[in-house]
Amino acid sequence: MDYLAAKSTWMLLLTVMLLLLSINASHADSARIDRFKRSDFDISSVYNFSVPPVYHTSCNFDSGTCGWNQLHVVDFLDWTRLSGSTLSTSTGPKNDHTRENGTGFYMYVEASKQAYGKFADMISPPLLVSSLGTTIRVSFYYYAYGKTVEELSVYVIYPRYEITKYLISNIALASEQQWIYKSATFIPKYAAYQILIRGVVGTSYTSDVAIDDVAVAPLELSCYTGKGELYGGMISVSASGYSCKFWYATNFSNYFPPYPNNDEFSNHCRNPSGMRDKPWCVTSLTSYQWESCNIPKCVRPTVKNASYPLGSPSPIVMASILRSSTQYHRGRIATYHNGEWGTICSNGFTDKLGRLMCKSFGYDSFLEADITIPTTRAPIWTDASNIICNSSATSLDDCKITKWVSTCANGHVTWIKCQYLTGPMPSERKYQLSLISGKNSTSGVVDVNINQSRNGIICSSSWNMNTADVVCRQMGYLNAYSSPVSLNTNPMRVPVIKNINCTGYEASIDQCQLTVSTSSSSSVCPMSQTASVSCNPGTNEYTFRNKPSYCKFRFGLCGWKANGTLKFIWYGSNPRHYSFHELPTYGWYAQLVRPKTWTRPVTAVLTSPVFAKTKSKYKVSCDYYSASGTFDKLKMSYRFLDSGYEYAIDTVYISKMRTKAWHTATSSFYLGHESSFSVIITVLSLYEGPSILDAAIAIDNLIIDGVDDDPSDSFDITTITLISIGTSALLVGTGFYLVAYWRRRIRTRRFQSPGNNQNSSGRTPLLNDDNNTNNDPMNFSNSQLPPSYPSVMSNNNPGTDDPSTATSPTGVTSVNDNEKDTNSTQQSNENTQYSDFNTHYGNPAGSQESRHDRDERSATTVPTGHNVSASPNKVSLTRYTVTFSHGRNATSGVVYVNRQGIICSSTWDLHNADVVCRQMGYIAAYSSSVTTTGFPSRSTLISSIKCNGYESTIEQCKITKASIPSSKCPLANIATISCKPQQKSFTSSTKPSECDFTYGLCGWNATGNPTWIWHPANAGHFAAFPNHLSYIQLIKPPNNTNQITATLSSPSLEKMGHVYVSFRYILNSHAFDHIEVHYTIPGTLFSSRVYSNSILSTPLNSWSQVLTATFQLRTTTNFQVQIVCKSSSNTPNSKISAIGLDNIRVYTLDSSHPSIAASIITRIAIGCGVGITVIGICFTSYYAARVRRKQAQNADIPLADRSNNQEANDEATNFAQNQPPPSYPTVVNLQSTGGPNETTPTPAVSGELLNSTSNEANLNTSQLIDTVCSYDQHESNPA
Repeated sequence: MDYLAAKSTWMLLLTVMLLLLSINASHADSARIDRFKRSDFDISSVYNFSVPPVYHTSCNFDSGTCGWNQLHVVDFLDWTRLSGSTLSTSTGPKNDHTRENGTGFYMYVEASKQAYGKFADMISPPLLVSSLGTTIRVSFYYYAYGKTVEELSVYVIYPRYEITKYLISNIALASEQQWIYKSATFIPKYAAYQILIRGVVGTSYTSDVAIDDVAVAPLELSCYTGKGELYGGMISVSASGYSCKFWYATNFSNYFPPYPNNDEFSNHCRNPSGMRDKPWCVTSLTSYQWESCNIPKCVRPTVKNASYPLGSPSPIVMASILRSSTQYHRGRIATYHNGEWGTICSNGFTDKLGRLMCKSFGYDSFLEADITIPTTRAPIWTDASNIICNSSATSLDDCKITKWVSTCANGHVTWIKCQYLTGPMPSERKYQLSLISGKNSTSGVVDVNINQSRNGIICSSSWNMNTADVVCRQMGYLNAYSSPVSLNTNPMRVPVIKNINCTGYEASIDQCQLTVSTSSSSSVCPMSQTASVSCNPGTNEYTFRNKPSYCKFRFGLCGWKANGTLKFIWYGSNPRHYSFHELPTYGWYAQLVRPKTWTRPVTAVLTSPVFAKTKSKYKVSCDYYSASGTFDKLKMSYRFLDSGYEYAIDTVYISKMRTKAWHTATSSFYLGHESSFSVIITVLSLYEGPSILDAAIAIDNLIIDGVDDDPSDSFDITTITLISIGTSALLVGTGFYLVAYWRRRIRTRRFQSPGNNQNSSGRTPLLNDDNNTNNDPMNFSNSQLPPSYPSVMSNNNPGTDDPSTATSPTGVTSVNDNEKDTNSTQQSNENTQYSDFNTHYGNPAGSQESRHDRDERSATTVPTGHNVSASPNKVSLTRYTVTFSHGRNATSGVVYVNRQGIICSSTWDLHNADVVCRQMGYIAAYSSSVTTTGFPSRSTLISSIKCNGYESTIEQCKITKASIPSSKCPLANIATISCKPQQKSFTSSTKPSECDFTYGLCGWNATGNPTWIWHPANAGHFAAFPNHLSYIQLIKPPNNTNQITATLSSPSLEKMGHVYVSFRYILNSHAFDHIEVHYTIPGTLFSSRVYSNSILSTPLNSWSQVLTATFQLRTTTNFQVQIVCKSSSNTPNSKISAIGLDNIRVYTLDSSHPSIAASIITRIAIGCGVGITVIGICFTSYYAARVRRKQAQNADIPLADRSNNQEANDEATNFAQNQPPPSYPTVVNLQSTGGPNETTPTPAVSGELLNSTSNEANLNTSQLIDTVCSYDQHESNPA
């Protein structure tokens, strides 16, 4: 027994020893792994940890990569060093930027046979700041040429401290055949850093992107590094105190690089090209040529590494394809080990591990592991089964890789699929808020409930309006009115939050920096630090400028609801409230802020209230202001009340090149469902990961046109006020005028009082102060009409006012016999000139042309209101000229070709009719089958015709000419048309400055070959984009190898000052590659190109809103706008290529909605018109009564009997030999009949006595003679 007991004891001791040894071995392995990971800073690494960091780097890649390294596994493609042109045609540069020939080198990403959204990463050598807080500038040249170029991004990384990368700049590439300079600045978070440049490929091989002449350098302002070649401070005196000369006045100006600092134009201390040991300058003294400056040298910062490279003993990342499906994101799992990135074998992978990975990478849910993708040539460091996590792990930070050994026999590495939530983020609030002790329900002290366990107040010395806004917003209010506020009682509550600081854009205080009180004491918070607020509940009462269908955000969100992963918040033009620093300070709008710490995509939604359907067509528009390049898209959609499905209206791609300016997004849509609906505005940011700076976008002027009455036509209190102002101003002005008028009349009557200038009968004698009547404007003894008389236009001599011509009662001017020969040539020319006038409007003096002659005339007349580059209806360069006759109006009839025969075709349709109408100068065809007044000839000239609908003339169609003219064409095959002329009148949305092409080109003129054609919003016409509404389109036919330049010119527009031009366009291919905007001065050769950009990167079959131009007019004359579209490709296309244009707007910055200003002017004009009408009626009535009273006083017969002498009065006006037309005032010229030696004054009849209108009584003939004779007798024989 003792032996057995001893043996058992020894066995037990041996087992314990072995167990202890295994534990020690395990700890040793773990310690060895940790020591190995820590030593990764000293081994060779892709991040070059062993290389001392430098202050700056610059590389032109001619002699190598200058320490720039290519990353692997965490990206999908490689940067390649190359000289000359790239391997693919129609993409990439031909030479480098430095030498601009085939000997220089650059770096580029080859896009051939690569998946859309894959990218290549390249990192800089280790860099060091010159001092903490120094600004760093990254600059380079990039070349992006190709139809599908995508994106170029610049990041800063800190691999010595953490794994996160921070976005510095994101460039949405535009295809340009040139090297483009780009620079960006940032302030590093740590002393040691590196730059990462990422190139993303597009949908095809034509998306190569290249970079050259890359430089990263600090902006040294207070000290210098090295020799001071990077110093950029403002010191301009030498060490001895002498002033420095300007560099351009010295012999050293050529040593400066020309861009971007322009230091050669300064007099600051510099060290160009590092030619001396420190910054210096040329002094102003002639005895000193140059002298150093007293500038300190920067102290090199100390670099301390973290415990592990990339901040973790087991760094794990997911390399996700950037342009994968919108439903999920797929990526490859990679880990860093032994100085480089490798993959993880899928053996032992579990869904729990997948959920931890997706959550750690910023996604909301894990879908599945994708193990069907074969491994790459990268090293496989470990298996998924070697990733051990705690039972309570919430992220990969709670996991470790225990073994760096792989058993991946199946050859597959780990890929996973993760997904973002499409709706709002799950609620994770632990702070519930309410108001207590207030004077009303919307004000009081903020009461906080923490996790349904603790209640108390906020006691914070940093309480401000931004924090008050967040508190009110969390409780469902719009924002805060004021803070602090007066209270009914002082709540004796224990503080549970003792400090809080919010930026102002947060949705709840959970996102703010706060400190929760851990003390359970009953200390009372001072009133000065007690958080109290009065919240703004918004308004449910709307005006015509603040309602859901016309929201200018004056008093809130107008009933729109904000939702999403981040939410829009309201800004009310009050600097006390939070506004993103790069958004406008004054104004009302909804703003969306993406914090720089946000690491996931953003979906922010504005949803309108429910609108009742009242019509079929609606138009939605809004203005947006992007303050960064982080936001990608703005989507407009609608949703019916009885269904949850969302229907897309349009998607606007937010330009990342043209930020910090207001842009307009607008589109129209049809409702085919009889149901109420809501409109949805969605802003998307697809970027994942933190950024250097915050980003923001604002929405304003949100308009749903068609929901209710146009606000410009609303007759509300504002309209009444404007009309009242106009009427009052007119009444006041008229009152002053009447007072002045009657005072002048009173003074005149006093001067002409009885006895001053009257004869024996008490009447004022008729006197003439001037005996010479030849120049008297009231002398009508000759036949000359006064200049004020309207000229009479005739067919022979229109508009003449020659005194040698006389006007007959018929209105035709006759020519004197001695001038007929002289005017014969001019008369014949003018007959031709005015023949078209007589054709359209008739000749009142001559014979009208017959109906048959008018119907049979050749097509030489321009249709009224149509703008074309050449004379419409007349195509002299084609074999087939077309016209029509025997129509029921001037724009319809039977189609005749070459005035010889008709078109007899069984394939006649609306496409053919459009081409015929377009050839004759009209914009489209109403119908291809109309009733006519007859068929004068049925001889067939064309037996078959087939047009696509986009041709300019029928000669471009497939035509079969009749071999033998036949007169037996069936009536059903005879080509008849009804054409649509250009619109003559304009509305608010169909005028040249705001055109949606509903009724035509709005007065714009289309030129080019081919040229723009109009597409109406109805079926049957050719449409390159059939799912859209009315627009204009430019078509490049198949197999067309010609370069195309098509111009759309506006009519003459009134001067606006600062002009904005915007429009939408759509492409079905990238055959059209360039858009330009010009403005010209009518009547001059002046033309200025104000915008030019490539459209090769524009997404296909999607309307894109573009702010095409903004320019300042320097003249006071009118101007014209030209939109030029170009296709420079000579490659034949296999199918139709098209570009569509819609929603042209030409407006000023001060009047974003010109119709509103016009409506104000209209209302004032209405008020003035009403006032004029009322005053005119009153004044006319008063003056007529006064005239009748005066006539009764001056007449010899009673007023009641004056109507009996009307016939005699009419006869008294007809004694002049050369009488003017009856409508002109009748004037009598009397001359004395005395002898030649007798001087007799020539009396003139005063206007008061003889210039009588129909409302005044005239003197009869006997009274007139008696008056004149008595005057003569009195003057000649006073005795």
